[in-house]
Formats: sequence, C-alpha cells, structure tokens
Amino acid sequence: MDGKVVAKSDKDHDQSFSTQTTAEIRNNVPFIIGVAGGTASGKTTVCNVIMSRLHDRRVVLINQDSFYHSLNDEQSANPQEHNFDHPDAFNMELLLSCLETLKKGEPVNIPSYDYKINKNSGPGRMVSPSDVIILEGILVLHDERVRDLMNIKIFVDSDSDVRLGRRIKRDTVERGRNIQYVLDQYDKHVKPSFEEFILPSKKHADIIIPRGADNDVAIDLIVQHIRTKLGQHDLCKIYQNLFVIPSTFQIRGMHTIIRDVKTRKHDFVFYAVAVLQYYAFNMELLLSCLETLKKGESVNIPSYDYKINKNSGPGRMVSPSDVIILEGILVLHDERVRDLMNIKIFVDSGSSLVIIYVPVDLLVH
Repeated sequence: MDGKVVAKSDKDHDQSFSTQTTAEIRNNVPFIIGVAGGTASGKTTVCNVIMSRLHDRRVVLINQDSFYHSLNDEQSANPQEHNFDHPDAFNMELLLSCLETLKKGEPVNIPSYDYKINKNSGPGRMVSPSDVIILEGILVLHDERVRDLMNIKIFVDSDSDVRLGRRIKRDTVERGRNIQYVLDQYDKHVKPSFEEFILPSKKHADIIIPRGADNDVAIDLIVQHIRTKLGQHDLCKIYQNLFVIPSTFQIRGMHTIIRDVKTRKHDFVFYAVAVLQYYAFNMELLLSCLETLKKGESVNIPSYDYKINKNSGPGRMVSPSDVIILEGILVLHDERVRDLMNIKIFVDSGSSLVIIYVPVDLLVH
C-alpha cells in the first residue's frame, strides 16, 4: 500500500465522494471533509497541507479533541485510568449539533479543551460558516450520523511504531506528560481502542492516505476534487438557472460508453442521443401528467416539433383509459415514474428478446 492512493468505489463512496445534491450546490452548503486515523498518524499535518493549498478559499479546521468530555474531580485525580480513545470520551451530540449548524450557514461556538487539566476552559472559539470545513480526529468516521454529513471521508494510515514515537514526543513536549505515563496509557488504552474502534472505521473511508502528509499525490487529488466541487458552487452563483444533474449509475454508464474509443459508431450515436435527450426531458411534467391520469382526470400532452425543436400548438388532450402505455428511451430511468408502472418492458435491439417485468399481484387477477 505504501506510496499509493487507495480509493473505494462502493455505493457509499459513489454517493458521498463523487457527487453533491443539486440542492446543496444551489444553496452553497459547506464542503465537509472528515480526516480520521490513529493517534499521531499525521492527520493534523495532512489537514494543514490541504488548507495551505486552498489558501484562496475560506477553510476552517475543527478538531474532534475539542469535544472531549471534561473530567470530574474523581476522574481528574487519576487521569491515567481514563480512556481518551474510546467513543464515549467525546461529546458526539454536541459535535453533531455544531456541524449541522455550520451546514445551515450559521456560526457556532467550538469548546476549548485544555489537555493539561483535561477540562474545557475559556469561552471557546467562534467559528463562522466557510466554503470548506475539515473535521479531524481519531474517531470522526465512527459515528454514522457524522459520516452522513461529510462529502469526503479520509483515513490517514501510518506505521504503528512511527505513531508511537510521534505520540511520545507530542505528549511530553506539548502536554507536559512523562514518558512512562505515555507508554502506560498507550498499552492500556490507546492500542486496544485503535484495534477495536479506530481501525474498523477505516472501511468507511473514501480515500486512504498512506504516509500522511508525505503522500503528495493523494493530497493533490483531494485538493483537485475540492476545487472541482467549489467550482460548481461558483457556476451556480453566476448562472442562476443552472441545473446540475446528480450523477447516477445510468448516466455514468452512458458517459463511460461514449468516452470509450472502442465504442462502435452506432452505439456512440445511440447513447449520445440518449444522454442529450435525458437532459432535455421535462420529467416533472411527465410525472405530473401520469399522476393526473392515474387519478382519473384528463391532461394536456405537449406537441413537440422536431424541426424547430420546440413545443408547438395547443397540445393533445388525453382522457383516462383502462391501459396507458408510456414509451421512450428513458422511461425506466426515473424511479418516480417507474413506481407508477404496473409492467415495465425493455426492448433489446441486440437480440430477439423482449424483457417484461410483471408484478406478482398482476398475475393473481
């Protein structure tokens, strides 16, 4: 894995890493990045590099450590007995609330946690909504509710010996702890919690970065992807009538065929026309007409003139009937339209088969 960028391509990855919904793009919702990994794996360094390369954007970094529960007097007396790497050590409800508030475009107050006294101290830090929000912490991918708010989920993967060395240096220099305390805590809490909670969350990552901030290739890809998404935001600001269609398996499949140099001319023309016609269809009007007919009411169907590529004339009045046949290249593409059908038929031009999907309840009659 060393030196490589590992990217997942499952359904969860398709929905979160590849696309944003049209509503989010139109409303300029912040682009949220989750960066997880073991203790001292280089998460903060990766975040700082990403922020430096997005210097022309409003970027804010939020550390999960800010949401540690304050220790009570009894716990403070023996802090070495407290597991700071367990999910219960964090106030996840407050973290979730802060992210949701920022996503709505409202400022929030982030707690200030003091590692030396293991308590929140001071008034906290006021954070305003930004173009990009980076959430960093060992367990930011553990909670499904938090993951669902993210556009990209990253896991920084580093060697365990390297992480231990970094932790000893950090905790002794920055947090005023002695080496024996750090080693005891590592053996008793850090290592077991990594194996039980942190490492399993790696499966939720869209991108796995080996070697942390030293992996320039991975960070370049991430920054490029963020800039692409922010560019969509800017286009929607300039062109108010711009409609960004969410990527679907069907659309990506047709685009793949069109871009393939081995695609035959006949197939290229067919799928190119299909994509163009999909963008051109008024699916909302089609859905409305079908729903009206299903209620037993008449509808007016537009008359489209292929010569001038416009609707012409008063349209055609259609009355409710016993059977309604809806025909077209993409009538099975929209789930809402499919849900209104009793039978779905696909005619395959490459064979003599006609594939008919018949609901079981229809056969009962």
